[in-house]
Amino acid sequence: MKKELFYFDVPSELIAQSPLSKRDASRLLVCHSPQGELRDEQFCHLPQILNSVFPQKKILLVANDSRVYPARVRVRRKTGARGEVFFLETGDEKKQFHCLLRPTSKLKPGEILYADSETHPGDLMPLFRVESMDPPLVALADPHTSLQKILNEFGEMPLPPYIQRDPHRVDSRIGEMDKERYQTVYSHPIGSSAAPTAGLHFTDDVMASCASAGISFAYV
Repeated sequence: MKKELFYFDVPSELIAQSPLSKRDASRLLVCHSPQGELRDEQFCHLPQILNSVFPQKKILLVANDSRVYPARVRVRRKTGARGEVFFLETGDEKKQFHCLLRPTSKLKPGEILYADSETHPGDLMPLFRVESMDPPLVALADPHTSLQKILNEFGEMPLPPYIQRDPHRVDSRIGEMDKERYQTVYSHPIGSSAAPTAGLHFTDDVMASCASAGISFAYV
C-alpha cells in the first residue's frame, strides 16, 4: 500500500479556522459498512448512533487522556527572519530538548533564537541556543529560567498545519482559547505535544449520555 493512496484535496474554504462554540455540535460522518450506508450526523448523537450500529453489544470506548502543553514557540533569528521551535519533550531537569526546528536549511549549531512576540516588540529577547541539527536539539539561552516558564509566556498550542492563523497577530484571546479548546474535557496533566483530536468533540453531557446508554470508557 502506498501513502499516495491517502492523499486528497480539501478546499481551503471548507477547513474551519476556529472551533464551534459547542464541541458536540460538530458533524459526524457515520459509515455503516454492512449496509454500505453513509450519513451525516452530529457528534452529540454519538450514544444513540453506537447503540443503533451495534445493537445488543457491550460497547467500550478507549480514549487517550493526555493533556497537551503549548509546544510551539515562534522565534526570530538575529536577521529578523521568523522561525519556529516545536518541542517534543519537556522537563525541568533537562539541559537539552528534542524538538523540530524551522527553517531547517538555514539554522546552524550555536545560533541564538529570539522571542517573536507582540509583548516584546523590537526587543531581541534570547530564548534558545541551537545545539544540534541532527538530531534537532536546543538549550535555554538563559540558564536561570525554565522551559515551563518560556512555554507559559510564549508557547502556543500545537494546532495542525491546516489551521493557518497566528494568534499573536489576530487576537491574543484566541491563543488563550486554544489552550483550553485544544484539550479534551477528560484530559489530565500528563503532557503531550499533540492533541488526540478525535476526542476533542466530547462534552461532559455526551459522556454522561454514553454512561446512561451503557457505553463504558477506558483511558490510556
